[in-house]
Amino acid sequence: MEIGTRSQWRRAFERKHGNLLNILDIKVQPTALEVLAQYYDVPLRCFTFRDFQLAPTLEEYKHLLELPLWGSPYYFHRGQSPSWRSIAKLLRVTKTKMVREKKNRNGLEGIQKSYLEERLYQFREDGDWPAFMDAYGLLVYEIVLFPHGDDFVDLIVADAYLAKRDGDENPTMALLANTYYTLNHCCERKGENLRCCIPLLYLWMTAHLFHSRLKTACPIEEFKWCWIKTMIRDLWARQLDQATERTICWYPMWNEKEEIIQAGYPAIKVPSVEAMTSFVIQGPEAHSGESHRKIRHAWKNARVGLPQGESQHRDKEVHIYEVHETLRVRELEENLAQKEAKQNSLKRKLEEVVTALASAEQEVSRERQLSDQVSKRARVEEKDRIKIGSCLKAADQEMCLQRAQRDRLKEALSAIKEREAEREAQLLRLQEKTHPLEEELTRAKLSKEYLIYQRRESIFELIKARTKVEEAEAHFQATIQELRSTLETWKERRVIAPRHRYRTKSQAKDMEDAIESLEQQNQELKGEIGQLREQMSKLFELFTQGAARNIAGAQGAQGPDRASVENPGVGESRASYQSPQDPNRVRQAMLGSIPSSNEKISSLEERVRAEEGTGNHGLDVTDLCLVPDIILPTDFKVPKFEKYKGSSCPRTHLAMYCRKMVSFIHQDKILVHCFQDSLTGAALSWYVNLESGRIKKWRELAETFVRQYKYNEDMAVDHSRLQNLSKANSKGFKDYAQRWRELAAQVQPPLSEKKMITMFINTLPSPFYDKAVGSVATNFADLVTVGERIEFDIKRGKFAQTSTNNGFAKKAGYEKKKGEANAILIDLAS
Repeated sequence: MEIGTRSQWRRAFERKHGNLLNILDIKVQPTALEVLAQYYDVPLRCFTFRDFQLAPTLEEYKHLLELPLWGSPYYFHRGQSPSWRSIAKLLRVTKTKMVREKKNRNGLEGIQKSYLEERLYQFREDGDWPAFMDAYGLLVYEIVLFPHGDDFVDLIVADAYLAKRDGDENPTMALLANTYYTLNHCCERKGENLRCCIPLLYLWMTAHLFHSRLKTACPIEEFKWCWIKTMIRDLWARQLDQATERTICWYPMWNEKEEIIQAGYPAIKVPSVEAMTSFVIQGPEAHSGESHRKIRHAWKNARVGLPQGESQHRDKEVHIYEVHETLRVRELEENLAQKEAKQNSLKRKLEEVVTALASAEQEVSRERQLSDQVSKRARVEEKDRIKIGSCLKAADQEMCLQRAQRDRLKEALSAIKEREAEREAQLLRLQEKTHPLEEELTRAKLSKEYLIYQRRESIFELIKARTKVEEAEAHFQATIQELRSTLETWKERRVIAPRHRYRTKSQAKDMEDAIESLEQQNQELKGEIGQLREQMSKLFELFTQGAARNIAGAQGAQGPDRASVENPGVGESRASYQSPQDPNRVRQAMLGSIPSSNEKISSLEERVRAEEGTGNHGLDVTDLCLVPDIILPTDFKVPKFEKYKGSSCPRTHLAMYCRKMVSFIHQDKILVHCFQDSLTGAALSWYVNLESGRIKKWRELAETFVRQYKYNEDMAVDHSRLQNLSKANSKGFKDYAQRWRELAAQVQPPLSEKKMITMFINTLPSPFYDKAVGSVATNFADLVTVGERIEFDIKRGKFAQTSTNNGFAKKAGYEKKKGEANAILIDLAS
């Protein structure tokens, strides 16, 4: 229960009643006190352990309660309970209402604890703090100092509280006496519950058994710093059983300044029975009589600590015996006088006890049920505390790991920042270096463009000159042809008419002279044209150096154009004979035989575009390399690879390549550079066309290669492909069988030998199929032997190849038709 009072009222309560509020917060483990009670020695009135004895003293209880023993009288119950009027005044109610609320249990009068709590809450709501502190103090005395065990506050507790509040009487001695009395009672009855100030006894035990590293003068603070974990009964029994005089704390920090009360000494002989007899006065008569009066008088003169100035050399055994005997005699005398009165009172109480027995049994059962519920609740709370503790430990460990990870990340971040700064500095230096290179590159590009422009101009000039020459040549050829035809005409006329009335002979001679002069000029033009061709070929070779691949394609496209530029022979003219009297037809024939100059210019422009369109002129060598910065070892020699054409499995080729290059398996640049030596055909063209910036590592090249030719894996050999194969006429039977067997080995799942033989026979042509289908070969090798014999007999002419001959006949017919078509084309052309 928490106190909602103000701080000044709490401090006032602590000054008046000591350390009760802090003791109320102590969590007691009941199993520890159950185990401790088993070590209590009734005759010696102490706790006897393995090799030492301990007993709670008045001085220790004084420090635990923080109630000084000097300056205040000790509390003794006077035998009279406080009046109900004083109780009503304490709780701020009328006497009649208080009388209605009073209860009687086992001969003790009191009130319900629930009613006291109701008044406490009412005082709190009203803000009556003095009344609240009185009610709260009475409740604390009942719960902590003098517990009754049920929902009941008797008048004895009220008497102790009023004695402390009004008369400032110290209850420390009463608490210590109640502790010893309860221990004796429980040990004699064997099984009774402890009904004393349990938190004080638990605090006293832990102060001697457990030690804290932090030394404090406050016993409550020292208890908190001990961090006593919750233990079960067996662990507490082991803890107390293993305690020795060397492991316990004889004088706690808060009690070290006090004097030693009694010096210990070894037990020389067995104590006498009288010395070990308990001196306990029980019952209502304990508060009356001479013994009670003397005890009260003796406690009034009690001395704490060692007696000052008194000799300690008396025989302790004799002194103890005398005290016991005297007290025993007096006790017997008093008991003898009280027996009769006690007998009468017992008769009266017997009737009350019989009537109250039934209700007591019910209350006992109810108390047991409540105790069971409390114990179950305590176990559940204990499990919850253990779970919470484990969760807190796990959270603490995770937090430590996260802190360590954060520190590592900070270090990595700082290192990254340093490297980034270094790279930025390197980048600035590289930019400074590349700036003049960029300027030089710009100048080189400008000079390149100027050279290209000059080359184009020169090519166009050459084209124009060549066109003019070809036009002149064609013109002369046409003129020569016309003159020849005219000459032939005049010759025929000369034969028909022997006489030349119109001087035709002289004209024919003049014509022959003109033809000879034209032929001479034609020869000179041919020489000049040859020289021009040689010069132009040299110019083209100079322009096309370094681009042989593109030039080959351009030459293939230029073949027909070159044929059109060549000078035709004299006998190759297709112009038919024309009469000299028709000059328009002669002129049209001459112009028709001359090629168009626009067509020649366009063909030459196409050649130039074919040469310049690739963009390869002026490239740097490093741009053509996939790995430009590679450095090969001096003793490096490229292994001989099986060339890959792009028609087989790419993964198999990669495996063979890596096995050949196993010495350089961790050098990506060498692997990428030498991979081109294992390719040929279309695969090599694919490698050459790769971008240099795209491929940086061997793994990237291998993945790109597999993706490019993955269709070969998808087109793996299956049953249908094997069945569709057939033997070619140009290949032998053994070669075909070996090729078919290699393909069959690639089929998944593998074929059995019997199924493979059947499928192979079905692919054979006639007469191989006719002869092999009845074969009893048990393996593929025997079937190959049978096929070779059949092939040998076919060559010797023993078997006829009907299907093969038909194929040959069809092929011959096709060749014949093809030849006839060619002949027709030639006839039409002629």
